[in-house]
Amino acid sequence: MTFPFLHPAGWIACGVLLFPMAEGQYEARSLRSDLSPLPYYATGGGREGRRFTEAAVNRYRLYDFYARQADYHLANPSDRPDPLPPFPELDGGRRGHWGGTNDRDSGAYDRPAGPDFTTVTSRLGTGLFHVLSGPAEDPAVIVFDGISGSFAGFIPQGRLSVPQHNFGFAVDRFGFQLDVAGKPSFSGTGGDWLRGGENIGRFTGYHVDGSSVVFRSELAGAQLLERPSVVLAKSGSQRFFARDLEFRSGTQYPVDFRLPRIADLPKGSVMKWSVEPAGRNQDLFLRGQTDGTVCFHRFIAGGGLKIEPHESGDGVRLTVVPVGGRLFAVSWSGPESESAPARAELAAIPIPAAELAPGTCLRGGPSRFPEIIKVEGVLDADPASRGAAYAIDDIPLPTGNNPYHTPMTLSGLAFAADGTAYASTLVGDVWKITGLEGDLKQVEWKRYASGLDLPMGIEVAEGVPHVNARRFIFRLVDLNGDGEADLYERFSREDIPHPDECGRDLKRDAAGNFHFNARAGTFRLSADGGDLTRTGEGSRNPLGLAVRKDGLVLSDSSEGDRNNGTCTIYEADHPENQGSSAKRRRILYLPRGVDNSPGGRLFMDDSRFGPLGQAILGTSYGTGTWYYIVRDPAEGTPQAAMVPMPGNFSSGVCRVAMQPKDGQVFVAGLDGWGDYASTEGCLHRIRWTGREATVLTSWRACRNGLLLRFNGPLDSLLPAPENWFVQQWNYVDSLQTYGSAEYSVKSPGKLGHDRLEVRSVRLADDGALFLEIPGLLPSMCLQVHANLRDAKSQPWRLDAYLTLSHLMADHPAAPAASRGKPVILSIPEQTANGDTYQGVVTYFDQLYGRATADRPESAAVSYRREELSYTWLRKNLIDSQCMPCHGAGTQHDFSTYGGLMKAVDLKHPEKSPLLGMLATKSMPPYPLPSVPSSTREAVREWILQGARK
Repeated sequence: MTFPFLHPAGWIACGVLLFPMAEGQYEARSLRSDLSPLPYYATGGGREGRRFTEAAVNRYRLYDFYARQADYHLANPSDRPDPLPPFPELDGGRRGHWGGTNDRDSGAYDRPAGPDFTTVTSRLGTGLFHVLSGPAEDPAVIVFDGISGSFAGFIPQGRLSVPQHNFGFAVDRFGFQLDVAGKPSFSGTGGDWLRGGENIGRFTGYHVDGSSVVFRSELAGAQLLERPSVVLAKSGSQRFFARDLEFRSGTQYPVDFRLPRIADLPKGSVMKWSVEPAGRNQDLFLRGQTDGTVCFHRFIAGGGLKIEPHESGDGVRLTVVPVGGRLFAVSWSGPESESAPARAELAAIPIPAAELAPGTCLRGGPSRFPEIIKVEGVLDADPASRGAAYAIDDIPLPTGNNPYHTPMTLSGLAFAADGTAYASTLVGDVWKITGLEGDLKQVEWKRYASGLDLPMGIEVAEGVPHVNARRFIFRLVDLNGDGEADLYERFSREDIPHPDECGRDLKRDAAGNFHFNARAGTFRLSADGGDLTRTGEGSRNPLGLAVRKDGLVLSDSSEGDRNNGTCTIYEADHPENQGSSAKRRRILYLPRGVDNSPGGRLFMDDSRFGPLGQAILGTSYGTGTWYYIVRDPAEGTPQAAMVPMPGNFSSGVCRVAMQPKDGQVFVAGLDGWGDYASTEGCLHRIRWTGREATVLTSWRACRNGLLLRFNGPLDSLLPAPENWFVQQWNYVDSLQTYGSAEYSVKSPGKLGHDRLEVRSVRLADDGALFLEIPGLLPSMCLQVHANLRDAKSQPWRLDAYLTLSHLMADHPAAPAASRGKPVILSIPEQTANGDTYQGVVTYFDQLYGRATADRPESAAVSYRREELSYTWLRKNLIDSQCMPCHGAGTQHDFSTYGGLMKAVDLKHPEKSPLLGMLATKSMPPYPLPSVPSSTREAVREWILQGARK
């Protein structure tokens, strides 16, 4: 899985400008034909009965590769290459290791403009909150720092906007970025409240009351409320920064309040402070001046609060801080020529009346999102699951009909006990959803919260949604019952690890502890939010989480760096895995052709969900599919199997939750990072239809074969051994190579799968099924495939994928395996494993006698150093060899100078991605000739010269 905001998109992946295509929607050829003539490599196959196949992103998608491979070789027993050929990469190997999921036009949606901003917005993972204050048509922006619990900036005439995304979208549709325009007049000091020179402020949340925000802080025990705002001068010529502070509890000792800094003062400037007559006893007026710039701070104390100028000159000291003490601070800075009228205007500003104090904004304000959007669900929407035990129902999202114009990229999902659902979106909203039961005819969406920073996980505790929003976990409390959050209360009292742009799913165990994941590890937060404990290793771009009642945690890792040859599911520390021999407690290596990017998981424990009521459910973000997981404790080295289920979702599903009122399961997702999505977001129900189904319930890998147990008896007429298909393979973990191809287990270093002989098949006395497999070895992936019948002679297909980290003792149902056989999985590891896509392409080209790897070079072009320019490159390289992948409209567009420069690093010329591309033998793709060394040297020289236009 590739996250474009964390990892640059695959420069080796082909673009979308194709050669002329033959007739036929799926049989058309793009840059190359199918890598293999075997039918299971054809991207046109496996589409029968599936939906969303017409979506552009799916036009070269390779469906059911391993199952089709198994069916082919069962039907053609004489065709037994050794090893069997491997998965060819996404999109049938046509489009590079990433397939087409990162292409510019593969996104399910685009946005011509960014969403409207509400009263407060937090983004970028900095812990900063941007408050809009003043006239809606011409607001000021006030910035509050939640990490230090202090003021961070005042922009008198500020603007918030969404910048263009680096993939070339009109705006950043994901909600990761924020542009703040305008000239600041004040900046923060990194800590407003001091005692003994140490910052004592701690941010504890904020209230939203209409257009006002009240921040809450603790000052070593004292409870402080602060409402920042912009005050317009009566003349309209000036804007003042105002802070209304109210102590809900007092302190027994003095505290120091630091003044904000004047923004953009010349380096070395020294502000000289003086105390001026204030005109009233409770006022304090400070004047600062340096280099033609003047600053005024006016303080009005009330409620028994006592203040005096600080001896340092950069603040005031609160000498008496009683309960109800109030401090109103108004500030201005500007050129000395404007200081006299500004001072007069400043002196005329009255302290807000008591009925307007910050404490009056704590009960919930007027509704900000009054609209309720009604939709009707679609039952049995997926033809692939119709008539089966589990149907898929679709719930429309308010994408084009929500008045806030916000992308509906669902990133979190949780249910309250009454069946109300809460769903977060990447751009920072939380939606309240009702009607998710029965016939789904009256589903209602209402915006519940906004402005959160990339909320990726939700859990509901005592009826209140808790949201993991990068630097903070918030309780979102509806104080006045209008269906909207008024209080965004910081629940995690300790600072959580610096955020990642992914992961941070949020789940609870039976004891009420919260669990979340991040690159830094898996973490447990106590039920009261006070104790944070690291419980497991970190991983690359974790996305989903599952928590068992007793606190067993399943997280995931994406392929890529940190030695991830493929995506994995792994466990946090738990008594059941303390002696595990598995690398990083990984229990499941995901076959890339089934799940190239894992989403969320869920431990089920509800009989109302039928045969899978006790299973572990898993979702694939990358493919928009689902499966169930069967975990085997395996004598202290837990390992797992996955079984794909029929049906597809319209977006990359990343969250899964159970509806408590009826025990059915809902999944939510989004289109974002390298997925096969056809909509910007999705919400679906997986519903047990009441039909019976045979499912795998437990398994064991023995030295001499596999023991499989199901939820019901099987037909005694089992398929003969030759009608079973079993194969296994490994991936290579590498520090320097992105992802891995599939390698033989018995012949390490050789691409392909090892097909294993099933010597005998037996039903054990307890109804379990034993497959005698003498050649079974520990492996990262093992496929078991057969067409079976249950005890009622109803047909069903077994297609399971197992990770064998530990082989247990021989089963008595078959002869013992040979002595000395390895029983512990040894993960293939290399520091560097070459280019994954190039390795796969070369393998198939050599297998079928093609000359791709050593194809002729294009004719060398002579050049003089002084003539090298973008114009020269366009004529002699780009137009002739790059346009099929990098033409206008592609993700990496080289048809313009600016587009090409995105692949050039002038600070580190030798590290320019453009040079790396030209050094890759698979670029440009077959059948184009490769780029001659002289042209590559010309490009290098052009970059070293500064990349002239």
